[in-house]
Amino acid sequence: MADIQVKIRVDRHVGYPPDYDPITQYWQSFVQNGGDQVVGKKIYRTYKKLIADMHNDNSEWYYSNRRGNHV
Repeated sequence: MADIQVKIRVDRHVGYPPDYDPITQYWQSFVQNGGDQVVGKKIYRTYKKLIADMHNDNSEWYYSNRRGNHV
């Protein structure tokens, strides 16, 4: 069997500003201004719970800009 060499190019990494939060940004796009985007009820409920948990200090959920940018 032939050896396969895999090269990973790290120079294609996309960097975002430290205050970038796509979850909250997407939530605001269909909640504010009468809803720029139309989403299904399940998506709406999921994001509503996620945002509530992210802003609750007693919740285990949070958004890390550093880790989100890494992925």
